Amino acid sequence: MAKFKNKDIAISKKFVPRFWEGEDGRSVIVKEIRRRVDALIEETGADSLQKQILIQRAVFILLQIETMEIDAARNGVPPDGVFVQLVNSLQGLLKLLGLEKQVSKTIDLKAYVAGAKR
Repeated sequence: MAKFKNKDIAISKKFVPRFWEGEDGRSVIVKEIRRRVDALIEETGADSLQKQILIQRAVFILLQIETMEIDAARNGVPPDGVFVQLVNSLQGLLKLLGLEKQVSKTIDLKAYVAGAKR
């Protein structure tokens, strides 16, 4: 795994649940993690803790994959078997979450107007 001098792009190899919540929100990596988690929650319609847990894992694995890709591009070293395992794991998580974007529930105009009158 690459070692970066800039702590804003280096991520821990150990998963700590929701570690970004206690981190400084100005950090580039924390902002990106939050953005990705929120986007996946919205796109998958994650309506349960179980799905949110899977989303956290998916984002963590995706960041590991991207870090390995950057390292490979910088150093000319092709990714190894760990890379393939991470990609397969990410694929499995995304299948569980649903690869299709979930459409939010819509209501008809009469129901909307009835709700607005309350």
